Amino acid sequence: MNMSRFHIRNVDEISKWASLKLMNGTIRKNYGYASHLKNELSLIGEHIQTNRINIKHLPTWCSKIDQDIISLEKKMRFSLNKKLEILLKEKQKASNINDEIPLQPVNNVDSRVIDLTSQQNVDIEQKKALYKGLGFIPVNKINKTKFVSRVIAGVESGLWNVKNNVSKESIISDVKNTIDRNLDKCLRINNRQFQRQKANLETINSIKINHDIMVVAADKGGKVVILEVERYKKSIKDKLNTDPYITLNDDPSTATYDELKALINHLVEVKQLDDKLAQKFIENANMPYVRGQPKIHKSGNPMRLIVSMRNTLFSTLSKHLTKLLTSIGDKVRSVTNTKDLIKQLSRIKTTSKTTLSSLDVTELFTSIDRKLAMELLNDELTNDNAWKAFTTLEKENILELVSFCINNVTFQFDGLWYKQKDGLPMGLSLSPLLADI
Repeated sequence: MNMSRFHIRNVDEISKWASLKLMNGTIRKNYGYASHLKNELSLIGEHIQTNRINIKHLPTWCSKIDQDIISLEKKMRFSLNKKLEILLKEKQKASNINDEIPLQPVNNVDSRVIDLTSQQNVDIEQKKALYKGLGFIPVNKINKTKFVSRVIAGVESGLWNVKNNVSKESIISDVKNTIDRNLDKCLRINNRQFQRQKANLETINSIKINHDIMVVAADKGGKVVILEVERYKKSIKDKLNTDPYITLNDDPSTATYDELKALINHLVEVKQLDDKLAQKFIENANMPYVRGQPKIHKSGNPMRLIVSMRNTLFSTLSKHLTKLLTSIGDKVRSVTNTKDLIKQLSRIKTTSKTTLSSLDVTELFTSIDRKLAMELLNDELTNDNAWKAFTTLEKENILELVSFCINNVTFQFDGLWYKQKDGLPMGLSLSPLLADI
């Protein structure tokens, strides 16, 4: 910091407003084009006067270029002002969200916070704290020393390739002046936000100490749901006691890990896998767990089961196989993406009697026959050789690994172990691919 060209006396001379000032470079670039056109036009005008050229003999575009430049400037100014208005509105909305939060009636799906508890155990202040959602990112108090270092490094890095020293000094001077004008305001805003957030966190902690209720995300809409712990557990267990699942008497994690390890080691011995990749497949022995999200848009608020596969025994292997078989999945899909869907729909001729319907498959993954899925995958691997360019594995090895993944997924909930005996495992990245096939 002592070597910096800013020669700062204390760390309070830099703030996040410096980065806002640097954004002026983008605006200068936009207006630079118009300025260049003006200079060119001036040179053309001088040339016309010097050589006494009759303007009427010039192409028609020459007489319109002045108006075009004015029009270009107006368009750029309008675009920048529009962006500024949007940013100011968002800033105002963010600053007011904690002051007045409209609370909807309980059990109204249009509300952001849904209270499904029988006794309405959450008060208005607690609902206000939950209004921002479970994905809310807290505001950290500015660490002046660290922040100064980052801003200085960012500014000087941005100026590294600027060859014009006059421009460099001009930008640095502008940054200094901007900091002097806005630093105190910036620190006050940050401190106010931090104190407000501190109060919100204290309110949320008052919810956490109530062990009879819990807060979870809704299945759709980004809403927050409050419900009793016992109701949450019962809803999930009722779902797990249905036909696709069975309860296990013992912990299967050690046996499942040993089976996968033996399979991977065999592939290494026969030169189908290299040691580095094989080690990634068996480095994590964690088993999945299940959680639930209430479907607040449906009658009775049924629970949607979600098997969390992240950082588990199956996650790395499943992702590798999915990536390897992507070419097969892309080939069998009738719709590639949203753009392709719109393109296909635009070709359909409609009449006044045409209606649009949306279909939903109940329990999609659990209703797919595993044997049939493996047979179809075998056919695709046989008829399409594109996948061979991405792996040293043979077709039989791929089928064996896929079969292991879909037949051995077990998960835990509330101290009990469960296994999905029918269909494709939920949460497994291979399942959507096999469902498409």
